[in-house]
Amino acid sequence: MFDLKIFAGNVHKFRLRQHMTQTQVARRLFVTPQTVSKWENAEAAPDLYNLCNLAQILNVSVGQLVGEETDGAERRVMIGLDGGNTRTELCLFSDDGRVLNHLTLGGTNPNTVGLETACKILQLGIDQLMSIEAGVQGLFGGFAGVESENNRRALSQFLRRQYPRVRSFVDSDIQNVLHSVRGLDRCVAVICGSGVVVFGSDGKTLRRAGGYGHLLDDGGSSYHIGHDVLRACLMMDDGILQPSLLLQLAEKKLGGNVRARLDWLYARGVECIASYAPLAFEAYAQGDAAAEAILRQNFERLSRLIRHVRASGDYGESVILSGELTVYRDILERFLHETLGGEVQLIFPELPPVYGACVHCCGLCGVQTDAAAFDENFRRTLVR
Repeated sequence: MFDLKIFAGNVHKFRLRQHMTQTQVARRLFVTPQTVSKWENAEAAPDLYNLCNLAQILNVSVGQLVGEETDGAERRVMIGLDGGNTRTELCLFSDDGRVLNHLTLGGTNPNTVGLETACKILQLGIDQLMSIEAGVQGLFGGFAGVESENNRRALSQFLRRQYPRVRSFVDSDIQNVLHSVRGLDRCVAVICGSGVVVFGSDGKTLRRAGGYGHLLDDGGSSYHIGHDVLRACLMMDDGILQPSLLLQLAEKKLGGNVRARLDWLYARGVECIASYAPLAFEAYAQGDAAAEAILRQNFERLSRLIRHVRASGDYGESVILSGELTVYRDILERFLHETLGGEVQLIFPELPPVYGACVHCCGLCGVQTDAAAFDENFRRTLVR
């Protein structure tokens, strides 16, 4: 007879790896959620028929489920983390590229949310992942806002103090972007999300431009586009600019007159302002001249940073683009090709930056992987 407590723990662990609830498992087995709950609490065991079907649903062998086979004795489990201004993605993954669990939490840029809040969010996410797999061996976090040595040191010390048995590494989130495309020794990497930063990499050193934060950056981010949308709408309301579709879209989103909602906007901060950037793309797609002017101005400023970095070293012709604005790939490509010319190759990674964090984590931990198998497994098992 197998050990009921071991079986219960395995059911819970493997269910979470498949991103399934007890109710979802129960439906597929034609049992009640209470039955699955009893299995996970070591209060009951399934019959042979349900045991076999349960193993199939959870993508493991019966031996693994009952504890008679190890869950890959040589397998190493790690955490890759992409910490941005407004959101943080964490992946618990195995060294063959299988995503065992994936979380999305709030932003962890210390400059935006504060160091204390960033640490609380990190602990919440890491603890949740480690409740699924206690034997995490390595962790890499690529964060916005850690170009400051103080922030980098503080986050590193927090992780090492909180998780002393885990090899942890902290660096800029640009590392996530650089490692999201394999085989590029020389390239320019761009993050154009709520902030904007450009790096040139020759495979050994990095050259940076921008990334000063929303208060001091010059444009090219969702924050700046949202800011310019609202500013243009206020000028339209004042009669300085000719009213356009952009004003209609903004007032619809605001639920009222833009000037009358100024106090509400000021109380909401960076994320709220950035949420108005999509209006510029929507209005531009419908031929709005004011929206086109805003996008053209912002992407010219982004292009200026890219040109500056490319002129400062031998970084090749590839430009990797990442961040929330890449959702508008066609429009972004159109403006960047206009301003940069045809000498650059724009690359939009297929997988998200947290994948790059996982790849870099393997390298830092000395874990050799089969790149093709790792990528295929990651792509197949990532649930977003």
